[in-house]
Amino acid sequence: MGRQGPYAAAMTVPDGYVLTMSDPRQSTDEEIEQGWHYSNALRAEFYPEEPQPELSTVIASTRNLLARWGMWRVRIFDGSGGLVAGASAFKDWQNDSNPEVSGLGGNVHADHRGRGLGTVLLAWQVAFFQALGVTRVLVGTDSR
Repeated sequence: MGRQGPYAAAMTVPDGYVLTMSDPRQSTDEEIEQGWHYSNALRAEFYPEEPQPELSTVIASTRNLLARWGMWRVRIFDGSGGLVAGASAFKDWQNDSNPEVSGLGGNVHADHRGRGLGTVLLAWQVAFFQALGVTRVLVGTDSR
């Protein structure tokens, strides 16, 4: 289900859920596929008119992420191993003209909202960005 990281162990998740942290580049094809299904469910909810990417494209793009990028992903799974929430952090080590700034975002599947999972994801991102020296974050919202 993924690998634990130092920040993952520090986060308190609600009973019945498990939080993992990993580098997306180290994902198995099965983990990428699980994320693809999850993303497609969110896309269908928020952007039903948008086409879903092919799984092969998602696997290829994950495998070809630039080495200079620091990438971290947190996923929350329910008791049956289903992916129900996620967030990520990104850092471009070579082309970062504003190293104190980063962006954050996260998402929770509709069936698991209102249970504190978004709060867990935000707490992880804040702690992680503080460790990277980020003092300002950009947050985007969507009307949908």
